[in-house]
Amino acid sequence: MSVAAPAYSACFTAYGARVGVDGEAGPVEDLGRDFAGFPAGAAAGADIRLTLRLAAFPLTVGPRRRSWRGCRWSDAGAVRTLEYPDRSGAVWDYSQEEGALWSPRRETLHELAYLFVHSRLGARLDGRGLHRAHALGLAWRGAGALVFLPEGGGKTTLALHLACRREFALLSDDIPLVSASGTVLHAFPQRLSLRGAAPFPVPAGAVRPFPRRLHGLKSLLDLGAFPGGLARCAPARWVFVGLRSPGAPSIRPCPSGRVLPAVLEGLVAGVGTPQVLELMAPSSLAQAAALARTAASRLAASARLLSRARTALFKTGDDPAAAARALADFLDARR
Repeated sequence: MSVAAPAYSACFTAYGARVGVDGEAGPVEDLGRDFAGFPAGAAAGADIRLTLRLAAFPLTVGPRRRSWRGCRWSDAGAVRTLEYPDRSGAVWDYSQEEGALWSPRRETLHELAYLFVHSRLGARLDGRGLHRAHALGLAWRGAGALVFLPEGGGKTTLALHLACRREFALLSDDIPLVSASGTVLHAFPQRLSLRGAAPFPVPAGAVRPFPRRLHGLKSLLDLGAFPGGLARCAPARWVFVGLRSPGAPSIRPCPSGRVLPAVLEGLVAGVGTPQVLELMAPSSLAQAAALARTAASRLAASARLLSRARTALFKTGDDPAAAARALADFLDARR
């Protein structure tokens, strides 16, 4: 697949996988800020390459098409053409792991690019035995913990309230990685995502609006403005499942079976992680078999995680600051 020469490029490396993005400066810079916590590198020879075009999609999908949430797509061999309802679209070549995205709106192009990078990078990390979990990942005095909360349940807000504590270090506010052995949690150091205001003053320009096509507005906080420590990895010691409840927060240990549904949803099925179904949907038996292997590897990692880690139910209550104190006190009492 050939596209015009890029005007701007950026590249980052995540656990040995290099992602290169090129195109107009604005959209590429937007995406570069999202992944600024990863090591930068040369775009040439990237394992995953994406070109961004701030223009209406010039193509249409073929007659044998499928659809999901307004996106239509069709396949021609290893190449998939995708068309979105707002004159946005994409072409992706799975054999080369490269593609191009078009949208006349910078915000939509940014969102689609973020999702596409996550989808293809997530697939590559799955193949390396590093599985994304839709949870808050943290280290407390060096011990790793996952906190599974419902969508919009306040993972980032909880992390921001924990950030002032020296015992705390962040792995990811949304997508930490679980090793295939289930014994280690790894960092995914991307920008933080907020539904409301940060609970502390942040430098001017460190927060950006992020309007999304299907899920409403969020605010993006650059990782450099995060006031707490960052961890690279930590042994998996705790798995918490958060429950929305009024009143004061509370935490109590529970059997692993009580947290299993949340782990199956957030780690095995990957609900809440940017997987992009229209990119994942298999078009051949080989692709279907690859998805089955991924699911089996995630399931095995989940079983190993729950066989080793301690588990607890976490009623978060009404006050995020109080929830952070309750979690800190709980972990301190059991270290």
